[in-house]
Amino acid sequence: LRDSEEQYRLLVESSPDAVLVARADRQILFAKSAAIELFRADRPAQNIVLNLLDLVLPADRDEVDGVLSEILQGKRLQFAERRRIRLDGTEFDSESSGVPFTWDRSAAILIITRDITERKQSEAQLRQPQKMEAVGQLTGGVAHDFNHLLAIIDRQCVG
Repeated sequence: LRDSEEQYRLLVESSPDAVLVARADRQILFAKSAAIELFRADRPAQNIVLNLLDLVLPADRDEVDGVLSEILQGKRLQFAERRRIRLDGTEFDSESSGVPFTWDRSAAILIITRDITERKQSEAQLRQPQKMEAVGQLTGGVAHDFNHLLAIIDRQCVG
């Protein structure tokens, strides 16, 4: 049993994703070391005194609270993108999933979150040339149509 528990502990700790467990009232019960780093807690206990909604932008809290209620009712949240807030006030892009969970024989929520800021920035950089190409094609099309109209006007004025 000890070996099995150690394997599972190592499995959880080896994952680069942040893992949080919260009670039904959204109070965080457990925060894995990656969660402590991601949310920039000064110490492990700092995350545990928080409410899950403290890690969500104020404008999104009602919506997220509704999603957390659905998770507690048995719904599984597959990875959803959302802006999050760290304890130091900085924002970041995240991808999170959530599932109903039991902690000390009580209903809880298991949340797995990862920072996708770099991925979003890379995607934006890849889209920029595509946008420029589309603008170039649009501009070329407008110029072609304008020249066509000028040619028609020119023929009518000469003819």
